[in-house]
Amino acid sequence: MNKEQTEEEARAEFEAFKKQTENDFYRIIGKGISAWAKTEGQLVFIAAMLLDTSLEKAGLVFYSIPNFHSWLSIIAELFAIDPKYSPLRPDWIEIAKRLKKLNDTRVALAHHALGPGKGFAHFAESDDDDFSGVFPTLEPDKFDLRTKSRKHAPIGLEELQTFIHELGTTHDKICELTDRMEPIFIEPRKRLAETIRAVRQKLASLTPAQIEALRGAPPKTDAG
Repeated sequence: MNKEQTEEEARAEFEAFKKQTENDFYRIIGKGISAWAKTEGQLVFIAAMLLDTSLEKAGLVFYSIPNFHSWLSIIAELFAIDPKYSPLRPDWIEIAKRLKKLNDTRVALAHHALGPGKGFAHFAESDDDDFSGVFPTLEPDKFDLRTKSRKHAPIGLEELQTFIHELGTTHDKICELTDRMEPIFIEPRKRLAETIRAVRQKLASLTPAQIEALRGAPPKTDAG
């Protein structure tokens, strides 16, 4: 086998691996976007409890706010002004810090494209094991010259997998927080239900005359 054949086989193997990497990339990008959407839904659940309103109304309000950092800030303020929930605010602040960091990658998933990488020639000429940028990476368009787009390095498959893992861990912490909030949210409704039940039981034990008296009607007599 001559050198050209060896190089051709290496190039074919490289291109096959590159294609598989691209497929893995698109799969994990989809997984990341879906996981982030579920996380946003969980934040609406938290907001609904803090606002003492329905999920539909809280969702309408929050999904109408385009800035995700505003979501985090509003929820933090809602924790602060409600004495029932304020002891849980430090837990939320820790979650919000994680989400702010993860949001940079989430923005890249939504707005950046998969670049082709440096390709086989760079791979063949490399003298070390640093193959960063050789294979496809997620990066801003060449015309997106904003500082916030250029301050982050291109996202490789390993970084994206780390994002998925950290988002999953953060989602678990959000679920733990909602589990602690739910009893606080339900307690006033539980007390009201118990009060209504007690009143109904008391009414059931009254005579018709006593019920009429409670209504303010004059008692009935046998005279007629």
